[in-house]
Amino acid sequence: MATRLYLVDETTLRQHAVWRQWVERWIWILWPSFLVAIVAEGVFFSLFDPVEVTILNIHIPPDRSAAYTIGFFAFWLMGAASSACTCWLQRKPPARLPAGETPVSSPG
Repeated sequence: MATRLYLVDETTLRQHAVWRQWVERWIWILWPSFLVAIVAEGVFFSLFDPVEVTILNIHIPPDRSAAYTIGFFAFWLMGAASSACTCWLQRKPPARLPAGETPVSSPG
């Protein structure tokens, strides 16, 4: 059996690393917010009947399963916004040079 050798240039490796970073960030945002949405929906609709809930004088559809679906996605969106803010706040600050040093630019 012959082995195949794949040559990958440095640009492709960098693009893959950047793509992987973005995928990881989306997973960090969407997975915890999904789990929180499950719990929030269970607690909320255990306390309130979805047919009787009104938001800004707009009645949620009388079908209970539609109300549960809308509620789940609303809770998921709120959880995703919270997780996205957390990821944004955890960014590393830009590197700072020690006092008195100037940045060195690379030739080319």
